[in-house]
Amino acid sequence: MTWGMVEPKNFGEWWPDPQRGFYTWDETLQTYYDTEMSEADKVALDMADGVNRFTFSRKFTTDMGPVDRGECPQVYETRKPLKKLGALIMLSSGFLAVDEALKAVIETLEPDVHQFYPLRIEDQKAVAFPKAYFGLVIRQFRDSFRPDDSKEGSWEKMELVEGYSVVYELKEHINGLAMSTEAIGEAHLWRESVLSSPTVFFSDALQAEIKRQGLRVPKHFKVIEV
Repeated sequence: MTWGMVEPKNFGEWWPDPQRGFYTWDETLQTYYDTEMSEADKVALDMADGVNRFTFSRKFTTDMGPVDRGECPQVYETRKPLKKLGALIMLSSGFLAVDEALKAVIETLEPDVHQFYPLRIEDQKAVAFPKAYFGLVIRQFRDSFRPDDSKEGSWEKMELVEGYSVVYELKEHINGLAMSTEAIGEAHLWRESVLSSPTVFFSDALQAEIKRQGLRVPKHFKVIEV
């Protein structure tokens, strides 16, 4: 089975409300730009004239190659103290983070595939959330969506970019999406290259281990396998 994950739409357990968010990241990126990026890399990323935060942020959610440790944010500030957070959470600009338990599950199923980096989650008084979290960069992309095998009305073509999206991130629509098992292969955690929503997919093995350990993740629904 394959599962498509719904991005949280409201602030809470799976999307902590940001105050300043990644408020130290601009300084981090400037240091990386000044001390570690080659001139060729700057030109390749269209940054010959200076840092482009948007381009850097895309490296964490799209297929632009590995992310260097020096590019990673270090702190995320929330608007108020947090009582609880899920095992997988979304942050500003679609960034993802996981707790230690889910990190261990992912690394067991897919060792040396995805990237993780330490991320301090704190409130406005600089009090850190008591559990450790790690930024997650999903490093697998698949082209497995099959619109012709999907249920009519479950998907639509994107208007501004080439690709597809589920019509609404509701169970009945995600249940209507068809994905090729051959294209998915042995992947357990991945993003789709031409399907922009849902943005994250789980294998049945990953979903089963999440459920077995009682880890709380955003809503996710089965898709059709073909």
